[in-house]
Amino acid sequence: MRNRNYLSMKLVPALCLALVFSIASAHAESVQERFTLDRARSSIEFFVDAKLVDVKGSFRSFRLDQFSFDGSNPESLKGGLVIWPASVFTRDKDRDEHLRQDDFFWVEKYPTSKITLQKVQKRSDGLYDFVFNMQIRDKVKQYTVPTKVANVNDHVYVEGSFFVDRSDFDLNGEHIANLVMNNQVELKYIIALKDNSK
Repeated sequence: MRNRNYLSMKLVPALCLALVFSIASAHAESVQERFTLDRARSSIEFFVDAKLVDVKGSFRSFRLDQFSFDGSNPESLKGGLVIWPASVFTRDKDRDEHLRQDDFFWVEKYPTSKITLQKVQKRSDGLYDFVFNMQIRDKVKQYTVPTKVANVNDHVYVEGSFFVDRSDFDLNGEHIANLVMNNQVELKYIIALKDNSK
């Protein structure tokens, strides 16, 4: 009898603790997953002006990274994106393969790139300044980009564009490519966040 009471005294607090942890974990998971990336409505595109043929492309593989948002105030947005440069797509297989090599993205050594949000601040024109660090290869540079944040039904759309000097990230290419291709690359993003609470 004494042993049973002893076991009960040990088991009850342990079970209560396990229950608290399971409830807390479930709550944290539900909060974290309120917004998910709608990949079909999202895009990361780039455009390069060249002397012969302008290049337009996109990255087909990316995901949210340590993302959080309260659902109402864009200034509460935190986290960023992980992008796989190997998913580059320009409608030219040879060019895509070249972009994966060591004179451009060098995907074998640097398989991912990152955009990490530092701050979101509302502007007087209704847009938001997104301040973020962008890491490509082993280089990191900070940008401030005027960005539109719009609620449409059960989605929040985050849209912006900015220019990048590819030489800042050692995307130098070969000599012939540099003769015909501009260093300035325009990047455009549409990030569609699905609100799973609606």
